[in-house]
Amino acid sequence: MDRYKYIKFIGRGNYGSAHLVADVETGEKLVVKQIPINDMTDSERKQANQECELLKSLDHGGVVKYNDSFVEDDVLHIVMQYCECGDLATLIKRTAKEGSYLEEEQILDWFIQLASAVAYIHAKRILHRDLKTSNVFITTKNMVKLGDFGIARVLDSTLEQAKTVVGTPYYMSPEVCENKPYRFMSDIWALGCILYEMCTLKHAFDATNLLGLVFKIVQDKAPPIPDRYSPDLRELVASMLLKDPDERIDIEAIFRLPIIRKRLTALNETGGTLGRKTKHVMTRKQKLEARKERERLKYEEELRKAAEESRKQREAARATRDRTFRPSEDNTSLPFSSGDVSEMVRTSSDRSHRSGSGSRRTPVAGDARPPSGASGA
Repeated sequence: MDRYKYIKFIGRGNYGSAHLVADVETGEKLVVKQIPINDMTDSERKQANQECELLKSLDHGGVVKYNDSFVEDDVLHIVMQYCECGDLATLIKRTAKEGSYLEEEQILDWFIQLASAVAYIHAKRILHRDLKTSNVFITTKNMVKLGDFGIARVLDSTLEQAKTVVGTPYYMSPEVCENKPYRFMSDIWALGCILYEMCTLKHAFDATNLLGLVFKIVQDKAPPIPDRYSPDLRELVASMLLKDPDERIDIEAIFRLPIIRKRLTALNETGGTLGRKTKHVMTRKQKLEARKERERLKYEEELRKAAEESRKQREAARATRDRTFRPSEDNTSLPFSSGDVSEMVRTSSDRSHRSGSGSRRTPVAGDARPPSGASGA
């Protein structure tokens, strides 16, 4: 592990744990799957080694890229590509929690990538046997990739039928539930379950216990997908979830469908949704909340403008008052002369003296009258 710098723990699977690391030389972020092998049975060792050999042989844009593998301290390390945006299962749960849904063009673009990856591994006589949304990983370029080939099986011939019951219960095909032999059609069923889940944000079949789930898978039809999606998409889902594997649509027929051919052309010509962030269509509740938020912001803006206008009016009134009561530097604008001011000051002083001496008057120059109480000449 000297070549890699540890970053953080990611999660734990059936056979080991996954960790985020960085290549010391390049700085590239990678995932290291660590699988203890000291306590493994011969069958488990064979399965772990099989995953390494499988990963070495796979080279497809829709499959998580293999980088390296080695054994250190009785632990098998498998180094592979890191998909920064997590897995499809987490995205579906988040979308459902938000009360939103995925656009049809986004669903089709992801489905085409997954179907292309399935076609690739089937051409190499590999049956994944554990296709599910948590094994579908999303990159920052909005591409999806298949991962976790831990229980995949390389078939010696395309006609060989696997008989071991493996896989995640929600994605098990009817033939697996009935312990019947199956071939590549079980992967098609699981892929149909993934497509259904992208459309409804729910499992195609669900129950409170395994027996009830098996009964529904074998006997019941999956609830229809929402009417917001096209009839062609609804028909595609139904054709992938047919109970009889001989009647189920195969991977070659999927790519001949008009809905897939049309979307594949758009992907090739424009890139479709590749490189974009995942689009979530707003629900009625979200639209109402967004409108309320816009109205709130508009009201706050109106209050701000009103407050600004009031401030400007106050400043204008203050400026007018200051101009009215502030004396000018010259006297031309005054309503009286400087001599008048002197006379006003003298008169004010006289009045002040008279009020300070009671009934007696203090004579001033030019006053002909004798002081009060004085005799005449």
